[in-house]
This record gives sequence, C-alpha cells and structure tokens, in this order.
Amino acid sequence: MATLVLVDVYAADRGTNNDVEGWHRLLNSKAGHGKLNLYQLVNLLKQEATLEVKLISRGAAVRVQRSKSPLPQDERLHIWSLG
Repeated sequence: MATLVLVDVYAADRGTNNDVEGWHRLLNSKAGHGKLNLYQLVNLLKQEATLEVKLISRGAAVRVQRSKSPLPQDERLHIWSLG
C-alpha cells in the first residue's frame, strides 16, 4: 500500500502560476498578440530561451515582484504566521 505524505508549500518561495502568466503575457506582447507565423514564433522562443540561459548562468535570473504590492512577500508571510 502507498504511503501518503502531506506537503505544505504555502510559505515556499517558489514560482507560481502567476509567474507563468506574467511570462506568457510578456511573450504574447513581444509576439504581437498572435500576429507571428510559425517560423517567427520559433525564432522568438529561441531568443527567449537563449536569454534565460544567459541569465541563469550568470545567476541574474530573479523573480520580479511588482512594486505596487502593498506588502513584500516576507512581511506577508510573517503576518500570516502570527495569526
């Protein structure tokens, strides 16, 4: 019989679906909102992949948090842990 393991990832500092949606929105904007043909799209994806590899290899890939957020992530988690 399989053993079930409970995993709590609420406070984990990991990428979320919002990160993917933000990347998709940026890529969609660069792609002219669907006005690229297949070859242009492949070229754009290749450029994006090359850029990401460069950022990751330099250790410069970061998760961007909007400055409009009322509280930084660390402060929100601290408040949540108090309640």
